Amino acid sequence: MLALLQEVVPIMVASGQNLQANELMRLVSCCRVLRATLQNLELDLSARPSPAPRLLQFIALNAARFQLVSVDVDRCTQEAFDALLLVPGLRALTVRGPASSIRSLAGAERARSLQTLRLLKGVSVALADDLSPLAACRPLTHLCLYGPAPLTSLGPLACCARLESLDLRGCEALVDVEPLVSAGRAACHGLRSLSLRGCRSLRVVSPLRALLALESLDLSCTLVSDVSMLCELVGCRALDTLYLTGCSKLSAVGCLAECHALRQLHLNKCRAVVDVGALGGCPTLRLLNLRCSGALVVPAGRPGLLVLFDVH
Repeated sequence: MLALLQEVVPIMVASGQNLQANELMRLVSCCRVLRATLQNLELDLSARPSPAPRLLQFIALNAARFQLVSVDVDRCTQEAFDALLLVPGLRALTVRGPASSIRSLAGAERARSLQTLRLLKGVSVALADDLSPLAACRPLTHLCLYGPAPLTSLGPLACCARLESLDLRGCEALVDVEPLVSAGRAACHGLRSLSLRGCRSLRVVSPLRALLALESLDLSCTLVSDVSMLCELVGCRALDTLYLTGCSKLSAVGCLAECHALRQLHLNKCRAVVDVGALGGCPTLRLLNLRCSGALVVPAGRPGLLVLFDVH
């Protein structure tokens, strides 16, 4: 069994100490030492080609002994991805790299402990064809689908009722967020963090007002421009942080003063925004980022409010 770890694989331990696989080999024969030393093991394979099947087999067979909780892998094959999803106790899986050839998420239906799945830019865009298996992954609370261009609707994610964080940065074809809230009790009403940064086809954000638990929303680099679109966000009663960075067509933001839980508002690089004086009426606002914006009128000095802007 030890021969399976002859390849040197970087391994990071919760304590911050780095171990190489050849060092781990000296410990693997002593279960007692391993359990005491390798708590909450994080395995980073992101600097290597797709994991060797024998190494994956070793990980799966010894997952309980290692207490493996997180894997970060580069250029992952479908076979390796399916195997990693079945590792007992695995809570976080990150897949990245332009050579990744994952074309199905069906294995997610059998994942029993996976809480965080991050499919970063470069993972095969074929994944966008069917995201429905993720709804069957009951422990899943954090999902990142960074840049699968064909994703146009969130319908397949409508039943991921336990999602707390959803990151869809760079999904430029996404046009509809209605499914997030339209699946009745199964909808994503528990979402606390949502990133739609760079979703340039998005035109309507009104469905988001039904996300009463939403605390952080990123609409940066989108075509949000109509003040009526922003007014819909007043319904997000828990909204604490709002990013509108780089929304070049946005000009009026005064209605956001009605967001009575808002503490951070980022309007940097919003060059059409000139007058933000009305935001002084937002009682909870603590940070207003106006860097590289066109703001000429800012809120009057108010204790507790930090305004960031450029001095020319």
